[in-house]
Amino acid sequence: MVEWLWNLLFPPKCPGCNGYVEHQGQWCNECLARVCRPHLLPLDREMTELFLGGIWALGLYEGELRNMLRQLKYQQKQVMVPGLHNLVAEGIGRIPALWENLVAVPVPLHKEKQAQRGFNQSKLIFQKPLADYGIATEDWLIRTKATKPQYGLSGVQRRKNLHHVFELAGEKSLQGRRILLVDDIMTTGATLLECGRVLKKAGAVDITGLVVASGRK
Repeated sequence: MVEWLWNLLFPPKCPGCNGYVEHQGQWCNECLARVCRPHLLPLDREMTELFLGGIWALGLYEGELRNMLRQLKYQQKQVMVPGLHNLVAEGIGRIPALWENLVAVPVPLHKEKQAQRGFNQSKLIFQKPLADYGIATEDWLIRTKATKPQYGLSGVQRRKNLHHVFELAGEKSLQGRRILLVDDIMTTGATLLECGRVLKKAGAVDITGLVVASGRK
């Protein structure tokens, strides 16, 4: 369906305040200024040594951003995607000198979980806006075990739950590669840490993390 007809039938509204805007997924200036808050996350020593580029969050895991991510992730509401695409595009545009010679690698889902959900939310959220910045997305990681949910687990339990869960997809060398590891949410960082270890072991020289939202400030 052409955009003008879609907009006529379903007038575009800001994902934050529900006010009318020009394009689907567009944020009004006030909501975008409030929600889009790129910041480096505080990391422990182990993660700091692994993520030389740090780990960036584009916003806080609260309010409408939290609701959008949860509706996409748990209710498969892909109507949330355009708003998240616009947020990501705006957010990475505010992070200076980060995007040269990077390859984006999304945190993978187990094949059973992805078949159930119908998509990998991390790849779905980031692939298009990163492509607009000239950054390719590659599925270089796989998840080999269907672990129990991380929700409700302590930091130590999360790391134990994810130990040896991720592997490189196929026999390839990442020697000299600069990696942008992307995920939807960072809580304790256990998932990103385990993925980062695999990428580092495969030869990645520089890893930066990027998530849509985190509760950390």
